[in-house]
Amino acid sequence: MFDHSPDLLIHGPFPIHALALGHCSCDAAEVRPAARTVKPQRITSLPALTPPSNRAVLTMDSALSNYPYLTYDEFTASIAAFCRQYPDWTIVQSQGQQYLYHEQTTASTALLTQHPGESSDIEDDDPAWDASMNEPPNTACRTEYHAVFSRTWQVPVLYLRVFNGGEHVMDVEKVKRLLVRDAGLRASMDAVGFGGALGIQDHPLLNVPFLYLHPCHTATLLRSVAAAEHGIVVGTSAYMAAWLSLTGQAAGVVLHTPPAE
Repeated sequence: MFDHSPDLLIHGPFPIHALALGHCSCDAAEVRPAARTVKPQRITSLPALTPPSNRAVLTMDSALSNYPYLTYDEFTASIAAFCRQYPDWTIVQSQGQQYLYHEQTTASTALLTQHPGESSDIEDDDPAWDASMNEPPNTACRTEYHAVFSRTWQVPVLYLRVFNGGEHVMDVEKVKRLLVRDAGLRASMDAVGFGGALGIQDHPLLNVPFLYLHPCHTATLLRSVAAAEHGIVVGTSAYMAAWLSLTGQAAGVVLHTPPAE
């Protein structure tokens, strides 16, 4: 039996500082056809993909053949299970491939709001704070998240684009300040050799520039929280929640714990 309860979510600080192992020389680019703009199609029914008859049907509780890596069929089963648990995320299809989609809107000035138990991240406490980031109170920051399967890395890769007050923001440093309110986490991201974790690359299915989180150490992160020898096994029902709770903090993802059934 696989643990697919909300307890698997990682709520602590993103441990990316532990992965600052020097410069990453690998190239995350996917092999894809010549660039052209592709209009994705939203999938409204689940499960969204029926495996061919010569393959085993993957259910919500299927084991993974080579955790923390995925096959494409395991990825589609995982995102279908995830959308049942987190209905504010949806499945979209483009060029015959499915990916996970989510939109999130926050006030830009939410970065200046201190909550009980949280350290302040205002200008006086953060010497690197850019005063130009103090947006008007009614400025909305809208972020699109696309979790796309990488056939090269055999893990999901998180692509995102950010619109602040209607402006499409592609500046990596500004995006980090808009989405990652914790100064310590931003410093940890900067310490990682592969371009500070967040970079710019063409979306492998839409063929337009997106920001993305480099997948170089995704497998290492996932191994750190689940291993069969420790009695923790992650199947298709829990994989995406575990992955997003680990990596999503570096891109401002707010993963709401689903209500108890």
